[in-house]
This record gives sequence, structure tokens and C-alpha cells, in this order.
Amino acid sequence: MFSVPLLFRSLFQLLYSTVDTAIVGKYVGNLALSAVGATNPATFLFTSVFWGLSAAGTVLVAQHFGAGQERMMQRDTANLFSLGTIGGIAMMGLGEGITMPILKLLNVPEEILELSSLYLRIYLFGVPAVALFSIGGGILQAVGNSTLPVYISFGSSVLNILLDLLFVRRFHWSIAGAAAATVISQYTSAALVLYVFQTAKGPIHFNLRKLSCDRSTMLQILRIGIPQALERCITSFGVLLTQSYINVFGTALIAGYVIYNRLDTFVFMVGSSISTAVMTFTGQNYGAGRRDRLQKGKPVATAIAMGAQLVIIATILLFRLPIISLFVDLNANGYEDIIHAAEWCLLTVLPFCLCYGYYLPRIGMTKGLGDVIATTLIQVGSFVGIKQLYLYIATHFVANTPLIVIMGSPLAWMTCSIAITLRLRHLELRNKQS
Repeated sequence: MFSVPLLFRSLFQLLYSTVDTAIVGKYVGNLALSAVGATNPATFLFTSVFWGLSAAGTVLVAQHFGAGQERMMQRDTANLFSLGTIGGIAMMGLGEGITMPILKLLNVPEEILELSSLYLRIYLFGVPAVALFSIGGGILQAVGNSTLPVYISFGSSVLNILLDLLFVRRFHWSIAGAAAATVISQYTSAALVLYVFQTAKGPIHFNLRKLSCDRSTMLQILRIGIPQALERCITSFGVLLTQSYINVFGTALIAGYVIYNRLDTFVFMVGSSISTAVMTFTGQNYGAGRRDRLQKGKPVATAIAMGAQLVIIATILLFRLPIISLFVDLNANGYEDIIHAAEWCLLTVLPFCLCYGYYLPRIGMTKGLGDVIATTLIQVGSFVGIKQLYLYIATHFVANTPLIVIMGSPLAWMTCSIAITLRLRHLELRNKQS
């Protein structure tokens, strides 16, 4: 019951990029579709740090909530919003300065380089809003309110769709209109979540005039948040490198891979939402000293995640052509290669996404126990170390083909599943002995 609203919140947030991609592909063209898709790893990189802060806030506030420490909860909230405000502005400025070098690192084809740069530069103006909404949503989740962020995400997603249609289809602003629609929607979400905290009663009440930087609280947040932010940043850097392998095969495969990634992310969101729920569940029960309940949550979470993902994967594969038609016109000239590439990616890789339902709940449990460093090392080692080593050796000494490149992701997922299982068993044995 707790994770279902989290799932809907994640799906509504995912609509931002999915709608941009679909409307640009439908009403602008295949080059614009490729241009928007080529920026995906970069946008993920710039927002990763705030996911880390949000996760840190969820863990800290959940543990203090479980222990009944309201004063600590108030201190956590004020310091988290302070970090989000400062970090969001800093990340926006940094991103504007390194946009073109990142796109060139991605081997973005010359014919879409300027379009990708334009989209990314506009998108970066929304980074501070992403920071505030992510942190606010994490705090609300920590105290058991997983529904309110859903309503906010739903409203801003609807706004994003309407603005996309207005800016792109009606005003013909191309990908600049899609990016502007996303930024406006993100600031709407941030404004709404700040209003919620200003009008809230009790320990999570927050006033913007009371931003604070308490040294001990900041250190606690950074101790948990930095490893998770680094994990996301390093992992997203690995995605950047993987995208650079894909980009050398031309704009048709780039666009097809973009469509696959959008649908893959819907599958990922199921496991990610369960993971967040498990992290909150673990943090609260660990703080309250109810360790007996932790073992009951793991198999249930895994069953829910894998069952839901199986249904989604089967549905996508069964109706793949109608779903692809949401992004491109199946009957239009020049889209045949994109359609073939998207269908091939889905059939080849999507079945392996069941791994999400296995390793993500276990990652949530280890983070809820505060074991963020080991979890970070496992994910970085799997998604960057093992994956990039495989890609380099396979493409240089075996064959540089789309199949060789695309199979790097399933290898990383399976590696992470094995490693996180071993780590969690170690923690469970240690808790029993203590």
C-alpha cells in the first residue's frame, strides 16, 4: 500500500521525459527525436546528486520518526532544504558550462549536436526545482505520506503534456518548446511541495526563512547522501560511456534505443518504488528496534516487484508496435529503421529487466540499515566497473556490434543481483549475532 503511490509518483515524473520524446518524435522529426534521446544520460547525471540527498533524507527522517525524535526531524528538514537550494543552483551553473564537452564525450553525431545542446541547456534551468521536489518527496515518504507527492506529480505531468502540445505542436518551438515545458512543470512541482511544508503541522513544518546549516546534521546527511549521490553520478557516467558506444551506430539506432529506454524505465520504476518503500520500512523499524519485521518484508517486496514487472514486460512485448507508434508514425517514410531498432532492442533486452525486481528491493533494505557505502561500491562496481570492462574488451577484441554493446546492461544487472544478495546475508547474520 505504501509503495503503490510511490510507483505512480515515479511514473508521473517519468512522463516528463516520455512526453517530450513522443511529441518531438511525432511533430518535429526523427533527428529531433534522436537529439532529445542523446541527452538522457546527461540529464540523469545532473540530477543524480539530489536523488542521493533525497535518499539520505528519507533514511534519517524515517529513523528519527521511528524513534519519536521530532526535534531531530525538524532539524533534518531545514538542513535538507538548505542543501537542496544551494546544490541545485550550483549544479545548474556547472551544467551550463560543460554541456558541449559532455555531448562530445557521448559521440553525439554532428547533425544533432546543436539540437541536443539546445535542449540540455534549457533543461538545466529546472535542476534547482528537481532538487527541492526530490528532497520534499523523500521527507514525506519517510513519515509515511507517499500519496501527496503523487498528486503533485500528476498535476505537473498534466501541465507538462498541455504545455508540450502548446509549445511544440501549436507554436512550433521544436525541442526548445519541449524543454521549456518540462522546466515550467518542474518549478510548479517544487512550488507545490514547498507550500505543503509551509502549511504542515508538526515536526515537518518548514519555513523558507528558517533555512539552516547545522554542522552535525549536515555531516549526518552528507555521510549517507554523498555515497548515494556518488553512486548515481558514477553510474550515470557509466551510462554516458555506454551511450557513446550506441551513438557510433547512427541516428536510427539512437532513436530506437531512446524508445527502448523510455519503456525500460517504466519497468525499472516498479522495482525502484518497491526499493524506496523497503528503505523507509527498514529505516522506521530499525529505528524503533523492530528487527523481527525486517525479514518479513524482503520476500514480499521481491514477489510484488517481480510479479508486477512480469506483467509490464509481457504487455510491452505483446503490444510493442502500437506502443512504438506513440513515438513515431509507423506509416511515414524514413522511420522504418527506427521502428526496427526499437523493436529489436525491446525483444533482446527487456526480458532481462526482471533482474530489477530482485536486486532493487535488497538495495533498499541495505540502505535502510544505513549500509550505504557497501551498496554504493556494489552498484558502481557492477554498472561501471564490470560493464565498462566488458564493453571495452568485447568491442575491441570480439566484435563492435549493437548486440555486443546492448548486452552489457543485463550482465551488470546479474552481477549486482549476486553481489547485493551476498552483502545482505552478511548483514542479516551480523544482526542476529548482535
